[in-house]
This record gives sequence, C-alpha cells and structure tokens, in this order.
Amino acid sequence: VLDDEGNVETIIGVGRDITQRKNAELRLGDKIQEVDKARQTLSRILEAMPFAVLLVDGAKSIRMANKTALDTLGFHRAEDLVGNTCHDIMCPALQDQCPILDLGNEMDREEREMIRADGSRVPILKSVIPIDYLDEPMLLEAFVDITDIKNARLAQERMREDLERQVRSRTRELLEANQRLEQLDQLKSSFVSAVSHELRTPMTSILGFAKLIAKDFSNHFGPLLDADPSLSPKGGRILQNLDIIASEGDRLTRLINDILDVSKLDANKME
Repeated sequence: VLDDEGNVETIIGVGRDITQRKNAELRLGDKIQEVDKARQTLSRILEAMPFAVLLVDGAKSIRMANKTALDTLGFHRAEDLVGNTCHDIMCPALQDQCPILDLGNEMDREEREMIRADGSRVPILKSVIPIDYLDEPMLLEAFVDITDIKNARLAQERMREDLERQVRSRTRELLEANQRLEQLDQLKSSFVSAVSHELRTPMTSILGFAKLIAKDFSNHFGPLLDADPSLSPKGGRILQNLDIIASEGDRLTRLINDILDVSKLDANKME
C-alpha cells in the first residue's frame, strides 16, 4: 500500500495452505512407485515360471507375456505379441465364445491349438482364471506345449492298432492251422480205420487157411510121413512153417486190433 507521496507504506501478503496438495502428491508418487514395484515383481514371477503365461484384459487384448510364451508362440520380442487379441492367438475358431468373458465361467481348462508367428499351429493344454491386477480385471492364462504328448499318444495308438492287427492275423492263422490239423486228423483216422479193416479181412483168411492146411496135412499126409521116414523131416518143416504163419498172423491180428482201438479212441468211439 502506498502513501500520498507514492512511498510504500504497508505490504499485504496472501498465502494458501498447500499441505494437503503436497501430501496428495507424495501419496500419488508412493502409489506410482508401488504400482511400478508390483509390475516389476509380477514380471519377475512370470519370467521365473517354467510354463507360458499371458495376461489378457477385459477387451481380450494381451497385456503381458513371459519369455516361455514368446518362445512357444515363436515371437522374438514382447512388443510383437502384446496388443494382439487373444482369440487371434489362442482360440481362432471361437471369437465370441470366451468361456470366462463371454460365457461367464469361473475358469477354463482345456486343450486348444495356438497360431504361431509363422502361421503354424501347436497343440497346448491351457488353464485360465480371472484375477484383479492393479485394480483391473484380467485373465491369467497359463499353457504348455503338448506336441510331444500328442505325438506319443499317436505313436501309442499306432502301436496298439498294429498289435491288434497282428493278434487278429495270428489268431486267424492259428484257426486255419487248427482246421487243417483237424482235417488231417480226420483223414488219418479214416485212413487207419480203412487200412486196418482191409488188413484184418485178408489176415483172417490167411490164418484160417493156414490152420486148415495144417489140419488137412496132418490128417492126410501124417500117415505117409510115418510110413516113410525120409519124408518125416520135410513134413515137420512144413507143419512148423504153418505154425509160424499162424503165430505171426495172430500177432499181426492183435497189432491191427490195437491200431483200430487207437483209431476209435481218437474218434471218441471206444466203448
């Protein structure tokens, strides 16, 4: 304030208490530091995980990816993946069918196919749950490449199919061999039976005639042998030979009967 001569007579000052603003600025700075620290901590945790992890926001945009996810998807830099829509990568056939964001499920766990950076597809097993990250709703998607598991399953299935084919083929061969053996056994039994009967009939005749000859020889030529001592040795040899024929004929008859009995046993006809 100036006097009449223009000299400064009084100085009036106006002040405002900005303590609250300063405190708010400090709290905001602390909050920003906490957010940065939380983001760095989460990033370190994701990078330490041995499986692929993505963070997806409510607009289905990928916000964060660890190195395993980049490697699995074939991206060299996180900037090339972050910002993509998740269904373009994770579920290309289900654009508006997200189990959590669109269908309201509490979690999602299933097998899917991902599109890699080069356009190829890789089978994965994924698990998705909703989380709050820095007061923002997010989806935490974790997945593993199951290509080796799929290949092992296919190889196991092929081995099982090959084994089943081999078993069917071997079973068919055994059945055919068994049928041939049964046919051969029937032929053998029929042959043995037929031959045995054919042998027994003439053998019976031979034995009968041998015994008849021996009887007639003794009755008709026996007195002549007694009258002529020179014929006696020859007559004895003839009778002895006839006895051999009869004895061996009997033995052969028993053998034929045994063969017939065995044939009947094979045919289950033995009484």
